[in-house]
Amino acid sequence: MRSTDEFSLESPCPSSEDPTAVLVIAPHYVPAFRGGGPIQTLKALIAAAPSEFEISVICGNHDLAETDPLTDQPNQWLPVGRARVCYIQGGLCSLISAYRAATCVNVVYLNSLFNPKYSILPQLMTRLGLWRKATLLVAPRGELDPGALRLKLHKKRLFLKLYRKLGLSNSVLWHASTEEEADHIRAVFGVESQIVVRENETSLPLEAHRRAARAPGIPRLLFASRLSPKKGLLTLLEALAMVSTPTQVEIIGEFDDDKYEARCRDAAQRLPEIISVDFLGALNRERVLLHMRKADVMALPTAGENFGHVIAEAMSESCPVMCSAHTPWTARLSSGGGAVVSPDTPEAWATALREFLAKDPRALHRSSEKVGAVYDTWRNEEKGIHVFQLARDIQRALRV
Repeated sequence: MRSTDEFSLESPCPSSEDPTAVLVIAPHYVPAFRGGGPIQTLKALIAAAPSEFEISVICGNHDLAETDPLTDQPNQWLPVGRARVCYIQGGLCSLISAYRAATCVNVVYLNSLFNPKYSILPQLMTRLGLWRKATLLVAPRGELDPGALRLKLHKKRLFLKLYRKLGLSNSVLWHASTEEEADHIRAVFGVESQIVVRENETSLPLEAHRRAARAPGIPRLLFASRLSPKKGLLTLLEALAMVSTPTQVEIIGEFDDDKYEARCRDAAQRLPEIISVDFLGALNRERVLLHMRKADVMALPTAGENFGHVIAEAMSESCPVMCSAHTPWTARLSSGGGAVVSPDTPEAWATALREFLAKDPRALHRSSEKVGAVYDTWRNEEKGIHVFQLARDIQRALRV
């Protein structure tokens, strides 16, 4: 096993008067892409950080559900964009060694709440004295949304009970991407929870891609996300069984549950012949955007999103989005080019799909133009102070 010294941050500690060293901990980071939106959000967060911040990342050396390593230089610091990244390989000992070596930081940013190795473990190590002077900034990424909590409910209840009993939440500064997510955090951990609210960063273009007039042809529907129960693919497939309009359906993403995969593939096979379904697997971001550019609508019956990076990506390609009501995009989608479906039932989704897929080419193109305009307005709004700066300001205030 490599010595602990090889995990040294190599740079001198910033002065206590100017805390600018940030350690980001996440299960996956670029060039990984199969983990979806959280990876792209984290990449954009780091890229947008003010220049005075020195950023290091500790992550796994494999993409989601993959065995091939991301780099042949694991367990050492590598330059990746704005940050230095340590891709961990070699099991729990290597990961703990990396955590113990990376002590010269002022902010520790966790890109999950429930991940055992890349969130729970570092929080426990913090409780035992590691990063004693650092601000622990945790982004639950929608994991505390009521819809998300209902999945594997008993395990999550047990974890949260133990988490509160150990007092781990007492030392956490939470990063919520919306006021609604902040309310979800307070509902679980109490009204006294320390929370900074800051919309997630994105590296998407300032203006949406504008499409040419839509030619006649069969409507094209896209689903692009992790193929997990939370994202609602089975609901979509059950809804399509009640649709009488010929439709081409593309499904991008990778299953992470064998039983759920079997149910979804069975539902797809039982669809009427007028509904064609292609499972395309996991694709990199560039290829996903190309499919969005060609789709007439992207459907996402998600149980909850704290941001929904894939929704922003679709809108950047002027692709209308049909979504559940459990995302921060409800008002924007309702105002133009998209649709919000409620309740989360196959019947409600079938009604919404029948209405949208019955549009003629001109109406489909108008929907595309509307969603592009909505995206432009959102993308060029002032987002406020970077979350690392907010954490630094709170840390400074506590020292006064």
